[in-house]
Amino acid sequence: MCEVERQPLETKAKKGPVTLLTERVAELEAGVKSLKNDYLRALADFDNFRKRTERDIEMKRQAGVEALFADLLPVLDNFERALGAPSDNIDGIKKGIELIHKELCAVLKRHGLNEFSCQGQVFDPKRAEAIGFVECEEKDANLVVEELCKGYEFSGRVIRPARVKVGRAKLESGEDKAGKEGEIAQ
Repeated sequence: MCEVERQPLETKAKKGPVTLLTERVAELEAGVKSLKNDYLRALADFDNFRKRTERDIEMKRQAGVEALFADLLPVLDNFERALGAPSDNIDGIKKGIELIHKELCAVLKRHGLNEFSCQGQVFDPKRAEAIGFVECEEKDANLVVEELCKGYEFSGRVIRPARVKVGRAKLESGEDKAGKEGEIAQ
């Protein structure tokens, strides 16, 4: 063994077991303290990241709402013009309202709102809300036979299901006829 390698062994050999253990405990405590500080620093960094992310999400949400409002303001202006128009021109008012409706639909579509229809399709409770039923032939059972309100989805998620009436096979002649057609209790 060379001189450099022998020296620490000789130093360790001079220390007693209690001293060695005390030094080892101090070394481990310093390691724990360092890890605890690293943990607290990482925790604080994560908390700052969470707060920054929440703030960014809120700012983007507000920017989206502002953009929607900015696009809706011309529609509001047109409604106000239509309300101020002379009431003796019914055809002109109707045409104006149709144009405003078309403009409103375009704004909503531009912001990602899409309408959908369930008319004639198999009833899907994820996309339609059954508010009644209509007796029909067996082949049309469970089909949407009447749509009272269109459904709307945003980013592929239904935000308002279509409100529909669903076909139900005719009851046999001896069964209760009280519920041939009706509304579903809400």
